[in-house]
Amino acid sequence: MSKKAVLRVFGMTCKDCEATVRKGLLSSDGVLSAKVSLEEGFAEVVFDENKLRSQDLERIPVFSGRSRYRAQLREVI
Repeated sequence: MSKKAVLRVFGMTCKDCEATVRKGLLSSDGVLSAKVSLEEGFAEVVFDENKLRSQDLERIPVFSGRSRYRAQLREVI
């Protein structure tokens, strides 16, 4: 079953950042689609809850380690 999560994304400063975050989200197993907005600082992610828990979205590689980007889960629909 798919769910939608809204993440607040920190560290994006340009359109390349927006594209990098989107690509990083889409490369994670269980993420079905991702819409990232630099202007609003948010990402909307549709994910398969059988493969990924909503709180795991904050810890996917694009948001962890030495990455400049951080995410905070705001809402799950």
